[in-house]
Amino acid sequence: MDKVLRMENRVDVLRIKLFVTRPKNSKEILSPSQTVQIYPGRPNITTLLNQEVHEQLGAMCVTVCGPGSLADDVRLAVRKVQARRTVVDFVEESFSW
Repeated sequence: MDKVLRMENRVDVLRIKLFVTRPKNSKEILSPSQTVQIYPGRPNITTLLNQEVHEQLGAMCVTVCGPGSLADDVRLAVRKVQARRTVVDFVEESFSW
């Protein structure tokens, strides 16, 4: 990650948004840079994805790691965007208890 954060012009082409759905204390969540931003809570997937597609400058990849219901919501939103002929790569990591 350090190498990525030192890349020249990274702010113009790279955004990493992490959502912590159950933080111990939302006041402790600090974003380390403009490139990597951390938010408490679950994102509005459709709104977030549509905003990112609208501002897209090149390749886009959406990744999800979390419970099945979250992965289902993200996958559905990506498919809707892909149906509009927008190229978005999708990567899903899963875990179980």
